[in-house]
Amino acid sequence: MIVSDNPLPGNPWIWRPAFFDAFPSIDTAMLEQGYHIAYYNVTDEWARPSSLRAGKKFFDYAVEHGLMDKVVMEGLSRGGYSHRHIPDT
Repeated sequence: MIVSDNPLPGNPWIWRPAFFDAFPSIDTAMLEQGYHIAYYNVTDEWARPSSLRAGKKFFDYAVEHGLMDKVVMEGLSRGGYSHRHIPDT
C-alpha cells in the first residue's frame, strides 16, 4: 500500500493486481491527486476461484481499514483479466 501524502476525502484508492512497476507515472500522478495505491499480486492466478476469494478478502480488509468502498481497478494484461472477474465474487 502506498499512502498519498494528501489524501482526498473518503480515501479513494486504486488497486493494481499485477505488474506493479509498469507505467509508474500513472500511479505517481494519482498519488499526487490524493489517491492511495494498493498492490495485491494475482499476476499468475488467471482468475482462479481461490484467487478471486482472496481478492475479495483483500478488498474487504482495505475497506475495514478506512479506504473507500469503491475502488479504481487498474488492471492490465493478466491483472485486467482477474479484475474483470472479482466483482462477481
